[in-house]
Amino acid sequence: MIRRSVVLVLLTGILVLPGCAYFGHHSPRYLSAVSRPPLEIPPDLTAPPNLENLPVPPGPGRTPAMSRSAAVAQAPHLPVTLMSSAAVLTRFPDVSLVRAGGQRWLRVSAAPSAVWKAVQAFFVTQGFTIKKPQPMAGMFETNWRPGLAQEQESHAKNGLDQVLSHRYAVGYQQRYRVRLERGRTDTTEVYLQSEAVREVVCGSSRKTQNAGRYWELEPPEPAQDAAMLSRLAVYLGAHGRALASMPAANTVSPGQDSSGRPMLRLTRTRHIWSRVGVALGQAGAVVLEADRKKDRYLVRFAPHSAIRSYGVQALEAKRLKTARRYEVTVVAGVGNQGVTVTVANVSGAAGRGAVALRDALQQKLQ
Repeated sequence: MIRRSVVLVLLTGILVLPGCAYFGHHSPRYLSAVSRPPLEIPPDLTAPPNLENLPVPPGPGRTPAMSRSAAVAQAPHLPVTLMSSAAVLTRFPDVSLVRAGGQRWLRVSAAPSAVWKAVQAFFVTQGFTIKKPQPMAGMFETNWRPGLAQEQESHAKNGLDQVLSHRYAVGYQQRYRVRLERGRTDTTEVYLQSEAVREVVCGSSRKTQNAGRYWELEPPEPAQDAAMLSRLAVYLGAHGRALASMPAANTVSPGQDSSGRPMLRLTRTRHIWSRVGVALGQAGAVVLEADRKKDRYLVRFAPHSAIRSYGVQALEAKRLKTARRYEVTVVAGVGNQGVTVTVANVSGAAGRGAVALRDALQQKLQ
């Protein structure tokens, strides 16, 4: 029995080792391969001479007859603009993220014209398109762009929304308004404000034919603005440095001036102009003009309410109809008298909208 098993194993090994040659009548193709002579270059084919068809134009440190290789060798010693025609990242030696209370902005030691171009380039890298640039006023805004992080967050909450209110957040878009001001000490201050809208579907189910689908305005998100400011600071050249100017608790007292216009009295005066400008954006107002010489902001403001529309552009148009223009003046008192912030409409009168803006400013400046 053992001998019979050994014989079977040996026969199986003999059949397997030669491969598939015993199980077919065709031999592998590689066995019939033959060598071919190597390829030869035709005798009339010659390599073109390495000529300087595109001469390097003359510039600092160059001569018209200088070869391209010599120009490249000297490139590290030439200005950056001569080394490459590609866009070069602009970085500034002194960039500070200023924090005063609940408000944040950037301070850059450079001229506004240089910072203007760099800030616009930053938002392009973030996927935005520059809209309505106003170089003389130092303002521009971006287009509406889907916000992926917020949209994913809204999808995660859809289950809870379905149970509680039958409302489904299916879209989210955001844009930024950016404002640059010349500082008091040869610096440029950068302020930004985000706006967001969310698409909502109402109904017992997403597949319900009678479900309402509309866009609504989201409340301001100061934390999101602070995160974008931090990215912008790094882009402009900040190296982990930030000017954290955090004043003590500020006493803000509402009241009225002698003309009956709503007013705020603040005890802290440091950075108050910048703080009021940022707080206006946090309150939902849009700064249309900032005149530091006259201590006056011209803003457009509408109290946040459930404004709805069937499209983003229609929602913006409806919001513009409900918004009104107001003048916000920031006047520093003499000595220890603090600061007064007065709100009035463009005609100088008071009203419900002015009171609402003053109350919103009070919450942000506390």
